[in-house]
Amino acid sequence: MAFVAALLIIRLALVLPIAAASPHLPPIQPFSLADVGLAPGSEFATQRDQSFAKNAGLPTPGSPYGGWEAQDSELRGHFMGHYLSATAAAALHTGLPQFRQRCDLLVAQLTQVQEALGGGYLSAFPKSFFDRLEALQPVRAPFYTTHKLLAGLLDQHSMAGTAGALQAARGLSDYLCGRVRRVLAANGTQHWQRVLEVGSGGMSEALYMLYSLTAAQEHAECAHWFDKQAFFRLLVDGRDPLPGLAADPHLAQVQGFAARYQQLGDEEALTATASFFGLLLQHHSFSTGGSSWLEHWGAEDSLGDAFSNASAAAATQESCTTYNALKLTRFMFSHTGDPALADFYERVLLNGVIGIQKMQQQPPPSQRQPQQPQPRPQQQHHHHHLQTLQQTAGKHAAPQSSGDWSAGAGASTSGGEAEEGLVQEGRFICFLPLGAGLTKAEGGTSCSRGWSTPFDSFWCCSGTAVQSFSRLADSVFLRSQMQGLPLLYVNQFVPSSLRWTELRLVARQQADLYSAADNSVRSRLILDIYPPDSSDEQGGGDGGWRASGGTASFPAAGGVAGQQRRLIVNWRIPGWSKADQVQVTINDRNATQCMQGADSGTGGMGAGLGSGPQFGQGARFCTLGPNWKSGDVVEAVLPMRAVAEPLNDVRREMTELRAVMLGPFLMAGVTHDGSHTVDVDPSRLEEALSIPDSTSFVSLRMAAAAAAAAAAAAAVMTTSGRSSGARRVLPRLNDQQGHCCATVMAAGGSGAQLDATFKMVAPLAGCAGAREGPAEASAASCASAHLTVRRRLLIQRPGETAASSSLHQQQGEEVPWLVSFEAAAFPGHYLTVDQSNGILALLPGHKSRGSSSSSSSSGSGKSAARAQTFRLHLAGAAAAAVGGRSTAAFTLEPLSRPGSRLQLASGGSQLHAVSGSNAERPVALFELVPPAAGAYPRGSRVLHGGTRDFLLVPIGQVMEEPYTAYFRFSMLTRIGIGRVASLSAMAPKRAKEAGQGGKATKRTKTAATAPNAVTDVEDIASFEATEIRSSLLEWYDKNHRTLPWRRNAHSQLTAAMVAAAAADGSFPAPAELPQNEFIYYVWVCEIMSQQTQVARAAEYFRRWMARWPTVQALAAASQEEVNELWAGLGYYRRARYLLDGAKYIVGQLDGSFPTTAQELQSIPGVGAYTSAAIASIACGQRVAVVDGNVIRVLARLRRLGGDPRSGAATRLWAQLAEQLLDPDRPGDFNQAVMELGATVCVPNTEPKCGECPVSASCQAYKEVQRYAREGGTTGAEGAPRCADYPAKVDKAQKREEVVAVAVVQLLAPDHTAAAAAGPAAGSFLLVKRPGSGLLAGLWQFPLLQLGGEGEGEGENEGGTAEGGGGGAPRKPQQQALKQQQQQLMDAYLEAQLGVQLRGQGSPGGSGVGGGLRVVERRPLGELVHVFSHIRMTMRVERLVVQGDIDTSAREADEAAGLAALQWVPGPELQAKGLSSGVKKVYKLFCDSNSKAKSKQSITSFFKPKAAAAAPAATADDAASS
Repeated sequence: MAFVAALLIIRLALVLPIAAASPHLPPIQPFSLADVGLAPGSEFATQRDQSFAKNAGLPTPGSPYGGWEAQDSELRGHFMGHYLSATAAAALHTGLPQFRQRCDLLVAQLTQVQEALGGGYLSAFPKSFFDRLEALQPVRAPFYTTHKLLAGLLDQHSMAGTAGALQAARGLSDYLCGRVRRVLAANGTQHWQRVLEVGSGGMSEALYMLYSLTAAQEHAECAHWFDKQAFFRLLVDGRDPLPGLAADPHLAQVQGFAARYQQLGDEEALTATASFFGLLLQHHSFSTGGSSWLEHWGAEDSLGDAFSNASAAAATQESCTTYNALKLTRFMFSHTGDPALADFYERVLLNGVIGIQKMQQQPPPSQRQPQQPQPRPQQQHHHHHLQTLQQTAGKHAAPQSSGDWSAGAGASTSGGEAEEGLVQEGRFICFLPLGAGLTKAEGGTSCSRGWSTPFDSFWCCSGTAVQSFSRLADSVFLRSQMQGLPLLYVNQFVPSSLRWTELRLVARQQADLYSAADNSVRSRLILDIYPPDSSDEQGGGDGGWRASGGTASFPAAGGVAGQQRRLIVNWRIPGWSKADQVQVTINDRNATQCMQGADSGTGGMGAGLGSGPQFGQGARFCTLGPNWKSGDVVEAVLPMRAVAEPLNDVRREMTELRAVMLGPFLMAGVTHDGSHTVDVDPSRLEEALSIPDSTSFVSLRMAAAAAAAAAAAAAVMTTSGRSSGARRVLPRLNDQQGHCCATVMAAGGSGAQLDATFKMVAPLAGCAGAREGPAEASAASCASAHLTVRRRLLIQRPGETAASSSLHQQQGEEVPWLVSFEAAAFPGHYLTVDQSNGILALLPGHKSRGSSSSSSSSGSGKSAARAQTFRLHLAGAAAAAVGGRSTAAFTLEPLSRPGSRLQLASGGSQLHAVSGSNAERPVALFELVPPAAGAYPRGSRVLHGGTRDFLLVPIGQVMEEPYTAYFRFSMLTRIGIGRVASLSAMAPKRAKEAGQGGKATKRTKTAATAPNAVTDVEDIASFEATEIRSSLLEWYDKNHRTLPWRRNAHSQLTAAMVAAAAADGSFPAPAELPQNEFIYYVWVCEIMSQQTQVARAAEYFRRWMARWPTVQALAAASQEEVNELWAGLGYYRRARYLLDGAKYIVGQLDGSFPTTAQELQSIPGVGAYTSAAIASIACGQRVAVVDGNVIRVLARLRRLGGDPRSGAATRLWAQLAEQLLDPDRPGDFNQAVMELGATVCVPNTEPKCGECPVSASCQAYKEVQRYAREGGTTGAEGAPRCADYPAKVDKAQKREEVVAVAVVQLLAPDHTAAAAAGPAAGSFLLVKRPGSGLLAGLWQFPLLQLGGEGEGEGENEGGTAEGGGGGAPRKPQQQALKQQQQQLMDAYLEAQLGVQLRGQGSPGGSGVGGGLRVVERRPLGELVHVFSHIRMTMRVERLVVQGDIDTSAREADEAAGLAALQWVPGPELQAKGLSSGVKKVYKLFCDSNSKAKSKQSITSFFKPKAAAAAPAATADDAASS
C-alpha cells in the first residue's frame, strides 16, 4: 500500500520529539456550505432539491409511519437523526428562512420529549432496549439509533446554530455515557466489548464531535469506550479484518478513529484509519467505489462472490456505506491533499450517489414550459410519541409537451408525452445492483426492495441519502495555504459558485460532464473580485458584494473591474484523462505547466496490485496563479480515457469480467436478459464506442379496432399505469438463443421509457424493396432525408385536433411509406416479423443493410431485412371508425409478408402479421406519438460488441432500465489471458531466458514447465497429507532444537543431544509449567522471534524471564525498563507491544490469557500468525500457522511461483496449511514445519533436500530430479532449482534521510581539563522520542532531520566514520552546510534547555540568562544506519559545554513543545536502553577522544545488561557479559 505509507509520513517522520497537536486540524479545510452554491437547474442542484419537499409547510400530527419507523420497529427514531443533520446542512447551504424555522421547530419538539422522559434520555423506544443490550439479550442496535439523534443535534448546533441543540446533545450523551460507565464497573471490559458487537454506529465519532465543542475530557473518554478493540488493533497492525464483517457499522467505527486522531492527535488512530482505507480500496472495492454485498464485506480480492447468487447480485454497494466512504475520503484528502483521493471521491459521487434517488422525469428542453407548483394536500402524519415532523410529499403539475420534440438530442434523461403518477421526491434505493440484467427496483433481501416509499421505508440508506444530497456541494472547492498565499483546490467539476469572504472573491464554475459531441469533460471558472472591505476604489460601492445569507443571497455576477488578488489555484487533472491531450487555458492562453512535468500524485490507489480498479492512477494538480484580476477565466478540456477495468478478483475464472469506464463513469449496459458478453479487445475499447443519436426518436401507440376497443381498454395498462385503449408498443423480453430478443407486446414490459422508444429509420430492405410489394413507391419516398418531415407530420401533438392536422386532406388515400424501427434501448435491434410464425419480435438487424445497389447481400440477408421493413399505410377512414382519434393513424405491412397487416392476438397482447380480414382479430391501428424518452440518458454511448451492440448509460443516470455493470470480455479467453491467474504462472526468469544450446535447451523444451498458478493448485489429497504429517513429525521428534519456550512430550532426542544443548545453556520450558504461564512463554518468544534469529532471541528470552517471569511482573514494568532490556534487538515496537499486551491482560483479563486464536487477537500486537502459534502450541487448538518458513515449505512442496504476498497467495497458504495440519498434534506439527523451513528448507540458497523428510512429496525437488534424468546439469544457469520457489520479491527502495546529531557533553563549572574531557567526564544530554512511531519512547542524542540525500554521503557505508578531527572542508558548500546545521542545532538546544549557547572563549553562564559556554565543537563524521524502510545518514558533531544548570530529568510538556530529557553521567550511559544507531554514535564519540581506537567490540556493547535479579550466570551469560 504505497499510498498509505505516504499518508503516514506524518506519523513516521524522524523529527525531534515535539508536542502533538491537539486537536490535529487538517491543513486543507472545506468552505462553509453557506459559501458554495450549486448552479440552478444543474444535475447536482436538481438532485439536492428533489431530495427535499419544495414547500416548508408543517404537517400536523396524525398516523405513524411504517418501515423502520413503524411503532413495532426496534430501530424507530433513527431517521429523525438523519433528518436533523440534513435540515441543518440545508439551512446553512441555502440560507432560506423556511429551513431555519424547520430546524427550530424540530429541536424544540425534541427538547420537550427529552424533558418528559427525564435524565437526558431521548429516543423513540424505551430504556429497556438498553437493558436488554447490556444483558446481551437480542435487540436491534439501540446505540446505532441514538447516535443518529446525537449527531443530528450536534449538526443542528454547529451548522444551523439552533438554540437548545447542544444542551440536548449533552444531556443525551451524559445519559448514555453514564450507562456505559456502570456496565464497565459492574462487568468489565470484555463484557462491554461483547456489547459493542451488536453495533454502536458512529457513537465514538459523535462523542468526539461533542468533545470538540465542549473540551470536556469525559466526552473524549466515553468516545474511546465505543472503539472495538479487536477491530482497531488488527488495523493498527496492518492486517485485514474486513472479510465477513458488516460494512456500515464498521465504517462508522473508522469514522470514530479518524475523529480521535483529529481531536486528540492519536497516531494509532491515524494508522488504523489509513490502514482501513487502503484495504478497502485495494482489496474490497468495485469499480463504482462501493465495496459490500448483502451488507457485508467478502474475502480479499474476491468480489466475484457478489455475483454468485441472485440475492447477492441485487444487494451490492449499500448506499449508507457509500456515504461513509465519502466522509472518510474527505478526511484523508484534508490531511494529505492527494489528487488520487479527489479522483476517488468523484467516482463514488457520480456512480454511487447520483442515481440512488428516483428522479422526477422531465421532458427535453424543447418541450418544457414554465411550471407552477400545485398546492400539496396536507397529509396527517407524525412520528408516534416523538411527534417528529416529516416533509409532506405531493405532486407537481405534469409537464406539458410543446414545441418541436424532434429538435435534437437534449440533456434530459427522458421526457415527451405527459404522464400521470410522476415520481415523488425523496425516494431512494438501499442497494445499487451490480449483477447482470437487474434493475434498481430489484428485491430479494431486507433492504433491496427497490425504490423506497414516502412513508413506509425509512431504511438506514434513506437517512444517509438525505444527508448526501444536502451536502453535495461540500467538496467541490477546498482551501489551504501555499507559500504564504491562499490556496484554492478545484476538486470537482460541477456547475457551482464559491464565495470566499476573506478574499472578497466569487468563483463561478460552469461544467459539462456529459458532452454529446465528444468524450471530453469541460470546465470553466470565472473569477469575480470585489473591493476590499470599507473600500471605495471605484468611487461608488462594493460591486454588490454580499458576505452572508447562504447561497440564496450570492453577490451579483461580474465583480468590479480592476480588482486584483493573489492566490494559488490547484486545478485537478484527473487520472482518467488523456494526459497528453489535456488543455488548460487562462484567458485563452495555454497554461503549459498543466501539460508538462506535473506531479503525478500517488500513482493511484491500488496501483501495482495486478487486478481491480486503479483508483486515481496518474491524477495530479496543476498549480495556477498567483496573480489574478476580476474577470479572469480558466478553462479546461479533459479528454476521457475508455478503460475495461478488471473486477477486483484474482481468480482465473473472473479475469474476463470488466467494467467499462469512460472517464469517471461506470457505463452500465442496458441488458434486459442478462446477456453481457462482448467480443472486443479491451486495449482498443475506445474504438468500439460511439455516441448515439436521438433525433429520430418516436413511440408507437396502438388502438384496437372498434369491435374490441372497449374490452382492450379495460384490460390493458400502458407503461405509465393509465388505463386506456391506446397502448404503447414495447418489448417484453425473453432469452432466445443468448441474444437480446423480445416478443413485442402492446402493453407490459419493464416500465422503462427507453423500452417504449424507437428510432424511425430508413428501411433496412432499401427502397428497391417497395417494387416487390403490392404498391409502387419512388426511391425518394423512403429516403432518410424525408423521414424527419414525415415523422413530424404523423405525430398528433398534444392539444392538436384532427381538423388542424397537416394530413387531414389525405383522408381516404393510401400513401405507402417504407420504414424500419430500431429499438432505442437495443442498438442494432429492430422490430421484426418472425419468418417462422409471423410474431412481431425484436431481433438483430441485417448487417449489410441491403440496398438497391447491393449485389453482395445474401438471400437470407435480404429476407431478414425485408422482415424488418414495414410499409406504412395511412388509414384516415379507419381512424374515424374508432372515434376520430387522428387522421394520422396507420397500419403496418411487413415487406416479408406482402398483403398482411399487424394484428392483435385474441385475448392477449402479442402482435402478429396476418393476411386477410378477421373480425375477431382486427387490423391494428398505430399512431406515432412523442417519444417516451425524449433523448438518451446523459452521457450514453453505444458499445459495438462484436456479436451484438449495447447501449451504455452512466450508472448514475439509469432509472428503470435493466442493466449490467460488468461485461464478460470473451476475447481475453480466446487470446489466453483468461487462463493466467494473478499469482504469476510464469517460470522464474532464469529458466525462461535459458535455451542457448546444449542441455539448457533441453531444459527449455522438456522441463521448463511453468509453476502452478494459484487457481491451478489442487487440494492436498488425504493420503498425501497423512504421509507428510507422519514423516515430518517423526523427523521433528528426533531433530528439533532445544529452545527455552518449547516442550515436546514426544521428543526422541538422544542423551548426547540434550547434554550438548544444556552445555550451550539451552533448556526446554518446564513440563510442569501451568498453562497460563506457558502461554506467556510462547507469547513472549513469538513476539521476540519476529525478524530475529532464533539463537539471538533465545538469549534475550532467558534474560527476559529472569527479569519478568510472569505476565503480572511484566505489567508492573515501565516502558523504559523494557526498552533497556530490549536494547540491541531492534524493531522496538515489539517491546512496546509486549508491555501494552501485559497491561491489557492484567488490567482487562485479570491476568488470564485467552485460549483461542480469535480471542488472542484482542491482545495488542497479536495478529493472525501469532495467535495461531500460541493457540496451537500452548493450548492445543487445531489452527495452522503461516509464516515465512511455512510459506517457503509450501511453495516448494506444490511448486508455486509468483508473489507470495498477494491476496490470492495469502489465502492459498492458509488453505494448504490447514489441509496439512495434524489434528492430534497441531502445535508440534506447526513447529515442525517452521523448523523444517528454518534448518533444512532454507532461504537464499539451495535447501538441504537430502536431509528433508518430505522430499518424496516435494514437486520442486521432483522437477530438479526430472531435469537431471533427462540429461540436464543441475546447478547450471537456467536449470531448475528448489530455491526458485517462492519467487523473490523486490524490496521497496529505502527512503533516504539525512539527520544532524549532537553528542552534548556537559562539564561542571570547575572542570579544568575541558579540552581533554573523556567519555567518563561530566554528563550527556539524552532526549526522548515520541510515544509512537519509529523507535517510540527510546532515548537518543539530540537529533534534527535535515531532509533528503546530503552532500558527501556514502563514504561510510559500513556504519563507521572517518576521522574525528574535523579539518577543513573539501568544498565550500560543505562549510556552509556545516554552519547551517550548527545554527539549527543551536536553536533547538536553546529552546529545549532554556539557555543560550555562548561561543568558545566566552565566560561561562549559570543557567537561564547566563547560558552555557561552548568548550569544544567539531564534526566527527558521518554514519549510515539502516532501518527496514529508511537509510539514514547521521552527521555527527561533538559539542562539549560548560556551565551550571539544572540537570534533573524533565518530563515532556506537549503544550510548550518541550521534549522529555535527562542528563546521564558518562559511566552510566552504557546501561541505558539505547538503540543500535545511538550506540554507533556514542562509539564514534568515544573513538574521537583518543588516537588509539578503542578495542572494545561493538557487538558486546549491543548485548543487553544483565538483570539485577538474574540467577547465577551460565557459561553463555559469562561469555557475553
